[in-house]
Amino acid sequence: MALLEKIKRHCLSKKVIDAHTDQQVGYDTLTPKIITDDSVKPYFDALDFAFTKQDVKNIAITGPYGAGKSTVILSYLQSRLKKDFITVSLADFSLSGKSDKNLLDNSEIEMSILQQILYKENKDKLPDSRIDRIQNRNKKHVTSLFFTVLSVVAPLILLTTVVFPRKILSLFSLENGVLNTIINAYPERLIISIISLS
Repeated sequence: MALLEKIKRHCLSKKVIDAHTDQQVGYDTLTPKIITDDSVKPYFDALDFAFTKQDVKNIAITGPYGAGKSTVILSYLQSRLKKDFITVSLADFSLSGKSDKNLLDNSEIEMSILQQILYKENKDKLPDSRIDRIQNRNKKHVTSLFFTVLSVVAPLILLTTVVFPRKILSLFSLENGVLNTIINAYPERLIISIISLS
């Protein structure tokens, strides 16, 4: 009975904590959101203007932490470009507090951008890239790999059994009568090996 009372008290205290956290207001996460109302229209107009100009090569959106830069970008991409975009991050989270003497040079920045683009694209779309990607190993891939290895290993085992029957078959602890029957059936073993290799 005491255990049941402890469980009951724990559940009730959990409900009180959950109710208390639900009542807290005034806090909002700083993660990017997608906004569809008119509050982002001035930003969208500015981005539309910048994208229509052929001579504009770089667009910067600046502001302090939590100002909504990523929210504006995500909202714009979602409403205007739908799914035709790739995000690239060049964030630097060094904790040293010192001015870094080894700033990234242009080639390192270019390599970082290229890697992020290539990692997000399917390998089949960009087959000539030298950057390796992490590949998903799904059930279909593992099954095809198993049968590929099996199609190479099984004929090799059969071929070695044809060439060295006594050594291979002695590993299976067969009776002498069965072992001699298999060894004396050389033409049949040869035909089976040829069929399996083809």
